[in-house]
Amino acid sequence: MPNPNLTPEEQAEIQLHVAGATVRHPSPFADLKLPYPIAEMSQEMRRRWVIPFYLKSLRTLAKEGGAFEEACREATPELVRTLLAEFNWRGRQVATRFVAVRRFTELQPDISLLFLRSDVCYVGADYTLTLAVLGNEAAAQTLVTYLNYYLRQPDLYFDQHYALAALLYFDEQHGTRHAAPVMPLWEAFIADKPHWNLQTYTSAFGKMVAEVHELQVKLEVG
Repeated sequence: MPNPNLTPEEQAEIQLHVAGATVRHPSPFADLKLPYPIAEMSQEMRRRWVIPFYLKSLRTLAKEGGAFEEACREATPELVRTLLAEFNWRGRQVATRFVAVRRFTELQPDISLLFLRSDVCYVGADYTLTLAVLGNEAAAQTLVTYLNYYLRQPDLYFDQHYALAALLYFDEQHGTRHAAPVMPLWEAFIADKPHWNLQTYTSAFGKMVAEVHELQVKLEVG
């Protein structure tokens, strides 16, 4: 319910913050649009597909199994599009995990677009994980494009670390060298960030991939 003590502009600002738009930034990707309209999901859908899962790490969901495994089984590309269409990090996080576990490659362009835009928080690591798991060249090029831009934005503490970890994982799996040209950008980016340790992030990323693979084995995803 709107607060009568707030102006419409203040109410809109609060709504954006709740949705995850905590950092607004101009970028060359701002005009990228999903191929379906932005729309709010129903409360019933939110209760069924988002609320039980969004506050839990993928590691926790993989260990618990049960409801999340069943949700992954029932998830469809159409459902994922509905979750992605709402401007809110919660539904997009869950949807992105469905794409990774079920390997919905047809939704890779949507994940790529949202990752490049990076207009809501808390989903970036899941975007990078999904792109790495899908493992096609378009996914790798998304990571390259992201890094080439966001590593040149030293004041944006976004998901550069997970993007590079994902790209290094891709290179290792496919025998490519996509990450090599962006390493100088990484070194410049972390020059004033002593706690950004690439080895830590690549180790954490490897565990995230293993959690997806564990779920895929349980669900017999080919």
